[in-house]
Amino acid sequence: MNFLNKARKKAEEALREIQAQAQAQTQGIGQSHQQNTNQYNPHQYPQQNQQQFSPPPQFHQQQHYPPPPSQGSQPPYSQQGYPAPPSNQYSSPPPQAFRDVPSTSTPGQQYPPPPPQPNRDQVHQQSYQQPPQVQPASVPQAHGAQAPAPPPQVAAVAPSVRDVGRKCLAKEPVIPFHTKFYCFIPSIGVSGESFTICSNCFQVNLASYNLASNFMEFRTTNENLRITCDFSFPRVRNTWYSQCIPRNTVQPLMDFPCFTETLSPCDGSTISSPGPFWITKNQTIPDLAICQTCFELFLRLTPFEGQFENKTYAETRDWSCDLAQPFFKRCLIAELENTNPSFQDLASEFNLRFKMPPCSGVGQPISTLENEKSQSLIFTALGGKTGNLCFACFSDCLANTSLQDDFGGAALTAEQKTTVTCDLASGYSKSAMEIAIQRCDSEVWRTAVGMVGKVGVCFGRKGTTEEEWEKKVAEHGSLAQWWHVTNHPSIEICPSCYWLFVRLFKADSVFSPVTRPLRAGIVRICFLAVSTTALDTPTKNPDLFENSLTWRGRRLRNAISTGSELGDFSLLLSEAASISQEPSPCGGNDRGFKSPSGRKWYGRISQNQASNDDCTIVMCEECWSRTVKGNRLQNEFSMDLTDAAYQNEGATGYMCQPYSNRARKELRDAAQRGDITSFARYWNTRAALQRKRDEWVLILQQQAIKMQMQNHQQSMNMMLKFNAQANALSRIGSAGIVEAAMSDPGVRYGNSQIGYDSYTRGRAEAEQEFRDAQNMDTGSGSSMSMAAQSQRFIQLAAIDEAAFKEYE
Repeated sequence: MNFLNKARKKAEEALREIQAQAQAQTQGIGQSHQQNTNQYNPHQYPQQNQQQFSPPPQFHQQQHYPPPPSQGSQPPYSQQGYPAPPSNQYSSPPPQAFRDVPSTSTPGQQYPPPPPQPNRDQVHQQSYQQPPQVQPASVPQAHGAQAPAPPPQVAAVAPSVRDVGRKCLAKEPVIPFHTKFYCFIPSIGVSGESFTICSNCFQVNLASYNLASNFMEFRTTNENLRITCDFSFPRVRNTWYSQCIPRNTVQPLMDFPCFTETLSPCDGSTISSPGPFWITKNQTIPDLAICQTCFELFLRLTPFEGQFENKTYAETRDWSCDLAQPFFKRCLIAELENTNPSFQDLASEFNLRFKMPPCSGVGQPISTLENEKSQSLIFTALGGKTGNLCFACFSDCLANTSLQDDFGGAALTAEQKTTVTCDLASGYSKSAMEIAIQRCDSEVWRTAVGMVGKVGVCFGRKGTTEEEWEKKVAEHGSLAQWWHVTNHPSIEICPSCYWLFVRLFKADSVFSPVTRPLRAGIVRICFLAVSTTALDTPTKNPDLFENSLTWRGRRLRNAISTGSELGDFSLLLSEAASISQEPSPCGGNDRGFKSPSGRKWYGRISQNQASNDDCTIVMCEECWSRTVKGNRLQNEFSMDLTDAAYQNEGATGYMCQPYSNRARKELRDAAQRGDITSFARYWNTRAALQRKRDEWVLILQQQAIKMQMQNHQQSMNMMLKFNAQANALSRIGSAGIVEAAMSDPGVRYGNSQIGYDSYTRGRAEAEQEFRDAQNMDTGSGSSMSMAAQSQRFIQLAAIDEAAFKEYE
């Protein structure tokens, strides 16, 4: 029985037990469960953050959220904003219900045992909390298809060591300073970084064999190096036991680095091609597709290799490699590490994952998995703790990790299906959970996510004025506190980045609160501003980033991440010291600065305003240093324009003119060539296009006012027309009553428009008034004309905006 199905079975057993107890209580023969009444002591945050972790704000006391099992003195959910369910309500099973589940991740295969190794006689079998399941643990088979062939036998053995101290330490890239690695000795001729084995994998798999003499401890001084353990790939591990040991040679492992160079990297992106890719035979897992690279690394030479076949279709189709997704990779490795790997169990796990609904997203009702009893199942934190997860997020983030036992299956009531949300829906929550998994402590995630929504968001380059910050302090107290790198007061960070990033990476020890006196006109800019560029973007060149602030943010964030791994933040302090010596980051077109900021402004004043071969430009100190400083045109663009800039600062402050990477590149290239004319022509063209674009702002504002007034007038005309029609109809009705009571006078009243059918003059006049009211002009035609004109203006403005963007 596989991982998810076992959880489902245990959950249903717990449900039947609860229902039986409820029935016994009804008959007077049962005993009620004791309810824990201890007070819940939430994690302490500064001042007014005594809020509940993540339950939706619309939760009410009468709702019955499935509680975790009663454990000692854990608090009832009602004390956390999660009311306890009635005794007949389905809830997550007690942890002991899963403790008889065999481990799904014991290494090894069906081989003869290896030579004795130290500490292998006491193997700790880690138990896993099993989630509820929708389908029984059977593998869907195509009609008339034969069962999958048994896994091929390989003539080697993998030891069954599962205790925490013997797990692979580098399935994901890590810094090789605190994690010990081994590599080939120099005489082998394979560079150290090309093939590395973590200390745990070396001790478990290699140390007891004579071939271990071909390896030595790996050492490096490269602080930016991240490496993985090559024994984390099932192919390598099986190569060692099936080829190296029987043949008493390490040559197959020596060939592995060269072999991997022939493989294309797999990132899981969608590919449009007919193939080739690998699928399961007999459609055992009909939705699974695996690229050649992942098949070679994770399935080749394993017991499951024979369950797959290579497929190329006649037509092009969109597909992606599923092993690039964390759940499938972890699940496959865990099953292969079992003493008796079962492809049936693996297929059942994979098929169930494909059937799971995707996460509904942040703030949306949680997506649930329905079982055959029409119960809506989710995962919830055990032990009286907070946290609700959908099946998809649990599978992708927690299944087969160190924290999967912290959550158990639970069912929702009909009312809760519309109120409970997934606490792993956001990208930040997932990132925090990854760190929590690394530290084997779910409280790391719970603490981080508990601060979301309490500390606002980072405003990046726009920043906030000291006046605005003072208002936030009055509203949020110490949660609005800004921080700076200790001993580097100019490197300030916002409350959001401090609580959601610095604290998460345990770097708060190198930060201090900003305590300087407030000054009007000062703008606080967060130096941990987030960049959207790829994480592997080199930080040597600021032009590779959106702006210089996010460039600094990436440098500091990388240093914090590295320091967290090493337990040493000296790199962060070094980076902060370097940044503190650099000019203040350019505010671009997002933020202007006033004289209290103390910023310097440089540039050039055109000597001939009528000439297109000269120009006027004002830039901040940083842009000046990145473009003309030290170049042939430094003197031509180094006029101190600080006073002039602040005389024109206006209400929003003065903004740097060449704020874009394009403008700085044009100036830098011209300065290096000593060609002021070429830049002046570019700059004057850019300025003309910018003025033309900016003119549309006033035009479109005026057009919007005209449209508003036109719509208001049309509404008034419509009201007048309606009233005139109503009054005329009222008169027609009154005249009709009079005519009905009189005999035919022999005279008819009317005209060619209304006809000559009225007995009285009053009836005829009322008919004419109604016709006139119907013909009243409400201005709808002019409104349509005004709308068409507005649309035309918007199109022209868009053309001018695009023209400016080409030069910006």
